[in-house]
Amino acid sequence: MKPDTSGVVDSILSKARLMAGKAIDKDRNEGKARILIAGKTGVGKSTLLNAIFSEDLAKVGVGEPVTQEITEFERDNFPLIIADSKGLEGEDYEAIVEDLKSYVEQSIRTGDEKDAVHFAWYCVAGDGARYEDGEANIVQTLSEAGIPVVIILTKGRIFRGDGFREGSKEAELRDYIMQKSGDFIKGVVLVRSESEEDEDDDGNIIFKKPKGLDTLIQVTERYLAQGKQNAFIQALNVRNETALKLKEDAAREVVNWATAAATAAAAAPLPGADILALSPIQGIMLYKIGNHYGVNTEGTNWTNVITAVAAPLVAGMVARSVVGGLFKLVPVGGTIVGGIISGSSAGVVTKMIGESYIDVLNSLAREAIAKGEPTNIAPELAFNNLADAIRRKKQDK
Repeated sequence: MKPDTSGVVDSILSKARLMAGKAIDKDRNEGKARILIAGKTGVGKSTLLNAIFSEDLAKVGVGEPVTQEITEFERDNFPLIIADSKGLEGEDYEAIVEDLKSYVEQSIRTGDEKDAVHFAWYCVAGDGARYEDGEANIVQTLSEAGIPVVIILTKGRIFRGDGFREGSKEAELRDYIMQKSGDFIKGVVLVRSESEEDEDDDGNIIFKKPKGLDTLIQVTERYLAQGKQNAFIQALNVRNETALKLKEDAAREVVNWATAAATAAAAAPLPGADILALSPIQGIMLYKIGNHYGVNTEGTNWTNVITAVAAPLVAGMVARSVVGGLFKLVPVGGTIVGGIISGSSAGVVTKMIGESYIDVLNSLAREAIAKGEPTNIAPELAFNNLADAIRRKKQDK
């Protein structure tokens, strides 16, 4: 007679749901990141935002005026809020400055982290623009309110690598800004947000690629509040190499959490046929990984996904040992009746699924970039490729 293992499975399922619930609550409590972007009219703020982030919030989001001069753009299922200030010049300058101060003060006054401004980008055109006293005052005001500020020189032309070429006009402007505002900023970054046509020394037409975006991403991520870094990383466009690396690193942290959670939940031996008791943990893992890569999985039936993904690992097989971090699986007559999966083996299954998903999403993102296609990855494509990847791994064992 087959032993009754329902109690073991119920216990594991209960633990898995508890751990998954805590992970969801943590994400919910962290909330969205809010970035304030300011600068004179024509400095290229919209072009910069489109180059950095995976959504054009000004087009697909709902802009809500929060003051006369500041509009917040956000959308559901996108982890970022952009607070966009009108151009800081002319007769409206004083009104805009007062609105900025009022906006920042209000974000502090509520005492709610979800209302706070978490970072500020102040944009100055790098192609011969000036950095005026009024701009330095705005930067100081933001900094003294506790907001990390980076000054971005947009429309950069002369680079060395991803940064400044010493002796260039952009480098001279950087030095002047550091002299005026160095105590109030986290750095000055030179950026060319989109490709532009130019000529080489012989008059031949050349196209200069975007530059400086990776540096801007690195500086922002470094100084952004710890609880908001994941939201920022999720919002990034994978076309930027640094963004893709940050997404991969964050996704691997998710895999590490899920591996530990699955191991703990399945501390008691788990019948191989009931490996789906861990689906709450594995589903949350795939959901969170997908979020980092911009995969919209709203409404996904995670039990069905985990069934399709995990089946190649356990169908007709029993885990015998873990060697070098990989499953060694042997067939037992086409059935898993009587097969037992230990806590450590459950962790290995979970880790294999998670790491395979990261590999799949990296590959799909790079393929889209190489073809010049939109990098939004359909969940059906991602899950099908994941199942295929796991089948191939099983066959290689």
